[in-house]
Amino acid sequence: MKKTVLIIYSKMFDVSALALKNYLCDDGKYNVIAVNEREYDSFGVAKNFLKAYRFTYRRSPFFNNLLVNFPNADVERKKDSDGNEVNFKPTSEHFARFKKLENICMRYDAEYTVCTSQYAVKKAILAREKYNLSGKIFALLTDFDLQNNFVNIYLDGYFVITHKTKDALISKGIDADKIFLINMPIDLGETFYNGETSKALPEKKKKLLAEGLDTPDKKEIEVAEIRESVEEIKNKFNIRNNLPVITILGGRYGSKYTYNALKDVSQFKDCNILVITNGNKSIFRKFGRWSKKNECTSNIYFADNVNGLATVYRITDYLIAAPTATICYEAIMHKIPLILMDSVNNVETKNSKYLVSGGYAYSGISNERIKIAMAGYLKDLKGWKVHCENHFVNDGCEKFLGMLDMIDSGINPNQAALESKNTNEDDEEDIREIVIKEEKPKKRRFR
Repeated sequence: MKKTVLIIYSKMFDVSALALKNYLCDDGKYNVIAVNEREYDSFGVAKNFLKAYRFTYRRSPFFNNLLVNFPNADVERKKDSDGNEVNFKPTSEHFARFKKLENICMRYDAEYTVCTSQYAVKKAILAREKYNLSGKIFALLTDFDLQNNFVNIYLDGYFVITHKTKDALISKGIDADKIFLINMPIDLGETFYNGETSKALPEKKKKLLAEGLDTPDKKEIEVAEIRESVEEIKNKFNIRNNLPVITILGGRYGSKYTYNALKDVSQFKDCNILVITNGNKSIFRKFGRWSKKNECTSNIYFADNVNGLATVYRITDYLIAAPTATICYEAIMHKIPLILMDSVNNVETKNSKYLVSGGYAYSGISNERIKIAMAGYLKDLKGWKVHCENHFVNDGCEKFLGMLDMIDSGINPNQAALESKNTNEDDEEDIREIVIKEEKPKKRRFR
């Protein structure tokens, strides 16, 4: 009988969760349920939190940082008169209908629950405590550094994407054996199935097909990407020339820094500037007023909502983006020079420091910095691509599934990796010893 994986994701951190859900569904080993916490929240708490988060994200960094760290994920058991911890009391059946997330956890009683926000972590653990559920609960952290309110001693494990996050968790008292290092789960494109668009096959499946070791189902035809020409994509955005394209992404949460980045590049007359506003019309209005009084290029194009960024990446020569983890990872995977606009949120600031200090991105907090970044990338673009290829790989979903299979078999993935490493080192030593034994001593010549 298949085991169940319950993914509780947030609208703010949903891209990796949905990529993971699609991959696990395609693989078929587990029953997969994905639940958006925003739709199954008790009394709209998460919805109101999201609204406050967006409002303060670009307008009030001080309050935003307070807000982000406010919903602490820790769950503390109450103590009796003797000081002993007592379990939570289950919610009555009547009241459980209002606590939808807890009710969903109880109803599915999944063997594995994966949470992408601190709010989901807290709700999943509360449900397990109240209803005596037996499944394991994991947090999926896709930022490049630790957001402290994810720390929770009751979690069974963490899936993280950087050694920096792992070290930060260990410094907070989390056992290293509970922290599993993977690459970010992302879905970079779509494939063509029997005339219909569908998500990509798992890497394992594609390898088997390529090697002739597996036969596709009747409904499946050889995987082929749907591709428009670069000219066709540019025409969609009304770009009618062959100048390089600078894409600005960051309008999702606010306008201040996206607007500033647009002003900084608006005088680059030898480039096209494509601004993805994500429905934030204030960027367009602010720049419209500013451009009436200031000289700027006419090659500026605004796009309100884009259904998927894969086509945008194909025509982008430089990407200026807010330091959100998924956008940055996708840009690096597409080998697009990444320039980071200013950040005020504590999580984004950590992401920016990690990427810039590691040589994966350039700072773009001013006009001068952007000029330096573009010149720098033109100078060492080839070396930058190799540098990124050595550290960023698109196998996050595959690694997650492999580790989940190990956990399901009672094997700790970290211990298995350590044993494999030791075995390989022993093999190398044995090979060196054999070579030494087979060497013939050189004959000395005496004069």
